[in-house]
Amino acid sequence: MDTKIKLAEFVLSRALLNVYLESSSVQVERLSGKKIKLVKHMLAGDYRKTIDLLAAWEGMK
Repeated sequence: MDTKIKLAEFVLSRALLNVYLESSSVQVERLSGKKIKLVKHMLAGDYRKTIDLLAAWEGMK
């Protein structure tokens, strides 16, 4: 996938995550270890770390 498309997907996913967290009772601190890392990177806007983490998980399959 083109880098610009991946970045746009990240920006939209981050916005949706913010909306979800604001409208639900989910507490980031209560997520599992893998999920909390991903969510924290996304909320911080750290595209590179988010992509690297997802790629590492994909390689574990």
